[in-house]
Amino acid sequence: MSISMSVNNSILVEGGTCSNLKKVLRQWIDLYVGKLPDDFSFAVSTNKAGTHLIQTDERLGNDLFYFLVNYLDCPKRIRYSVKVKGFTTGVKNDILKGKDLLVYVSPTDKEGDNVCAVTSENENFKIGFDGNIKKIENLATYEPPIESKFGNLEIIKRNKQQEKRKRNQKKLTAVDKRFKISFIVFGVLFVIIHLIFFTLGDKESFQKLIVVFGGGIWLWFLMDNEMLRHSKFYFRCLGISVLYAIYAGVLGNYLKNVAIHIVTLLALMLLIIQKPLRSIYLMLLKKEPKIDRSGTFEDLIYTIVLFIGSIWLSVSIMESLKKLV
Repeated sequence: MSISMSVNNSILVEGGTCSNLKKVLRQWIDLYVGKLPDDFSFAVSTNKAGTHLIQTDERLGNDLFYFLVNYLDCPKRIRYSVKVKGFTTGVKNDILKGKDLLVYVSPTDKEGDNVCAVTSENENFKIGFDGNIKKIENLATYEPPIESKFGNLEIIKRNKQQEKRKRNQKKLTAVDKRFKISFIVFGVLFVIIHLIFFTLGDKESFQKLIVVFGGGIWLWFLMDNEMLRHSKFYFRCLGISVLYAIYAGVLGNYLKNVAIHIVTLLALMLLIIQKPLRSIYLMLLKKEPKIDRSGTFEDLIYTIVLFIGSIWLSVSIMESLKKLV
């Protein structure tokens, strides 16, 4: 199967291998996936002279077309030597509207965030990615697309499953980073609190800091709702909350401090409530709950139940334990 050149959103790439070119196109799709239609695709083919033709989706606007020409000339993590010529028509409401354009990257360009275009009247313009367009000296002359047949046609489409995996992996990496930072911060604070007690012998400050520490763990778990969606981090948090409950429970009994008893089970009760509550939320509303200002009324109810429920359960259990003892 073969295709012919069209002036509407087509690009000629001289040099480079077809495999590298396809990698560059997939990279570009990943970069601008949020601005592309769901069924967006490229048609890529090569002629006998080794020149590659990229026929882009006609819905691709001028700005994205300019970005594409620029990225094909200098992609990330791929080294090749190519000459890129893009053929399109100005549709944006600017001085290039309605003009046939040959879009290229100047070999003397040092900025990297612009392209040049020459019109069918041989007027040259520099187009910045900030939207600024200015006329420049004639660097190139307009040439129409060559009349040639290109074979070995291959369609490159958006891979939604791969995009979803990449998004999930990116989110997981961010969660992992937040968890490590928070864990280190709380670990350092735990050591500092005990140094204050053993070094200064300040029993009153020590008890207050232990209460704040327990409340801090509870708020950490409450506010990082995304972290608790992943089983790996949920069970890590569960382990932390169990260890703290044992430690604070023993410490509260030893110091006879009611405030310590109150925060002993907060984090643990939060996790016990969160898992079934999230499952019910997902089943009823078919979406993940949010704990932030962008949430809906349902998210507010979810947050209130977690907040009040964990406090109420902690107090109730501690009161029951006291009666038994």
